[in-house]
Amino acid sequence: MVIIHAVAIGPFRRWLRLRAERKALLSATDQLSRLPDDVLGDIGISHDEIMCALRSRAIRHAEAGAAGTTIERTRIAESVSQ
Repeated sequence: MVIIHAVAIGPFRRWLRLRAERKALLSATDQLSRLPDDVLGDIGISHDEIMCALRSRAIRHAEAGAAGTTIERTRIAESVSQ
């Protein structure tokens, strides 16, 4: 029998939720990017806006990942103490 510590369950559930959100976002982006310009124009967006939103999401995700590192936490703590 495998015993899973409660400490490991929270981060794993969060990872699963974020993974599902990323997959849904990528799927929606893929479907929208395949539409012709006139259809996108009807709903009020362009291919450029889709790609810009996807890139900004990727940048925010990368920054959030970096914020969880020990080096980044140390840098933030040092900047706050100054």
